[in-house]
Amino acid sequence: MGNGPRFTRGLLLAGVAAPIGVWVVSLVLGAVSPGFDPVRRSISALANTPAGGLMTATFLVTGVLELMFALGLSRVLGVTRGQARAAAAVIAFLGLLIVIFALFPTDPPGVPRTSGGRIHLFTALAYALLLPATGLVLAWLFGRDARWHRYRRTTLLVALVQVVLFPVLVIAVVGELRPYLGLVERVTFAIPSLWQAAVALVGVRLLDERASALAVRASREP
Repeated sequence: MGNGPRFTRGLLLAGVAAPIGVWVVSLVLGAVSPGFDPVRRSISALANTPAGGLMTATFLVTGVLELMFALGLSRVLGVTRGQARAAAAVIAFLGLLIVIFALFPTDPPGVPRTSGGRIHLFTALAYALLLPATGLVLAWLFGRDARWHRYRRTTLLVALVQVVLFPVLVIAVVGELRPYLGLVERVTFAIPSLWQAAVALVGVRLLDERASALAVRASREP
């Protein structure tokens, strides 16, 4: 059962649920938190609002869903076993980073930076830095699978956009763009979120097509 198409479908759909869940919760919490400014304040800052425990829990669940998606995508790539493991590893590492910065919430404003706050900042920046690297790895793998080849250029474009946005995010964290940290962060992470959901849905479609082809072949056998 654990190796069947239904199980793989569930793993792939986790890649849709992860970005949808974190964005919905962050938007709702931002809207109901008095004085919260999404242009100035980062998504992580929602952990310090009255309902911040929900944001932390959402980050943790998102990290787990990313781990599931990593396994699911590796199962629908027509590449070697080693290459499929590489795809799973890069996405799973992103999921692990999400879990880490959920366990170490950002410091409240006006409070001296704590060790936990430093860990949160480091892992969040590492996550943003590894996003384009993950896209480049997957673009390369998509180019080696005829079923995924048409998505290679889009994936490469998303990765290149992330390369450009990363230094902008760093400037927003420590430099002159700090008053726009929330806006820069949301733009930076919204693009790969949409990309991941789209890739997961493509994976589901390819899985269904393969299952249909196998069913037709079985019906024609004597």
